[in-house]
Amino acid sequence: MLVFALVLQATAFLLVAIAAYEDVRHMRIRNDLSVGVAVLFIPYALTLGMHDALIHIGCAALVLAITATLFFTKMFGGGDAKMLAALALWLDFGSLPLFAVTMAMAGGALALTALLFKQSQILSRVAPRFPALIGPQDGWFAALARGEAVVPYGVAIAIATAVTFPMTALPVKG
Repeated sequence: MLVFALVLQATAFLLVAIAAYEDVRHMRIRNDLSVGVAVLFIPYALTLGMHDALIHIGCAALVLAITATLFFTKMFGGGDAKMLAALALWLDFGSLPLFAVTMAMAGGALALTALLFKQSQILSRVAPRFPALIGPQDGWFAALARGEAVVPYGVAIAIATAVTFPMTALPVKG
């Protein structure tokens, strides 16, 4: 059971890492990646037992309520909200604070990076000469080159996942 749970967890993290890459490249998180993370939780939940699975679902419901509110007040992107709700299925109330603090710190570091790039205007000088370095026009680096101070929060979500998943309780029932 433990190996099965670890494989499911690693696969979910791989989807989150792909979402972070996509968020940098295109400033969006695809729905299929969030759905994949949520669907992978179903067999994982079977390894937890009913009580623990319900705790994980409760944690996800709380996160969904918070992120939906942030989305509707335009403080958060829809892809970020959906990915966080899907990821919260994998967390319990004990690991949620670590996840949230790690994500906030990583998001803050990304925001500072965006502001530094905006202030220095390095990317706006590099973009005309080396467009391949900037990437697609809907991506993070292109947005920074245009002077926008945006943050691909999928990266912060992936960092928090990488920190939290190894510390998340794994099923121990025999």
